Amino acid sequence: MFTDEHITRLLNQQPISDAPPWRDGDERAVDSFYKYACARVSQLTMAQFHAEWKHYGSGYASFVDVCFYQGKAAQGQDAPEQMGLEVLFSRLSPYFVLMEAPVPTTGSRSLPSFNGLDQLRMPNVEMLRSKDSMTYEEGYHWLLGNVDAHFDKLVSLMQSEADPVMRGKFIELLGDATNRNVVPILAAELTSPNRDIRFWAHSQLEYSEHSEANKIAEKYKEQNPNEDWY
Repeated sequence: MFTDEHITRLLNQQPISDAPPWRDGDERAVDSFYKYACARVSQLTMAQFHAEWKHYGSGYASFVDVCFYQGKAAQGQDAPEQMGLEVLFSRLSPYFVLMEAPVPTTGSRSLPSFNGLDQLRMPNVEMLRSKDSMTYEEGYHWLLGNVDAHFDKLVSLMQSEADPVMRGKFIELLGDATNRNVVPILAAELTSPNRDIRFWAHSQLEYSEHSEANKIAEKYKEQNPNEDWY
């Protein structure tokens, strides 16, 4: 957590870390560090990147704006939109912000949008929303094999999903997680006023490999005998 002193120092463009390269307030050293880090990420992931090192052309930016993306960026005003992972690296501290953003199609880059903060879409999740059965199945089965790898993200998506149908799909996927933290998360969905959400939560708890999940499902059945799916 940032303290009031941290906030004051940041507003005064002063570093809040005692660790190198931030502690000395040497922008050149900080940028050099981030250039190495970006090159290393690119080397390890085979991703391309576009970085804004020049404060958007005027004034002062307390962060370096880097967009990582796969493949070759489309160029020109009529180029189709391509999404990448935007990372805002603080020049004053060892902190960064992640968001999804369009890959720049020109040499310049606009200021990041606050609305994009921590908003990361997963293509396979978007496939779950498809009305085409084959597209849905492809997205579902890919996610099914990668539930544990994307556990926290799927939990976040499920808990913020207002559509009962999509929420149920997320619950169904999470039921295959080996992470024991999934048990109380699924149990909480049993309190939903929506019948289908309760059904999926109970079903996944009942057939879970976690014994504590099975006990929760059994107890729910005893206490709610009027549910129509038993």
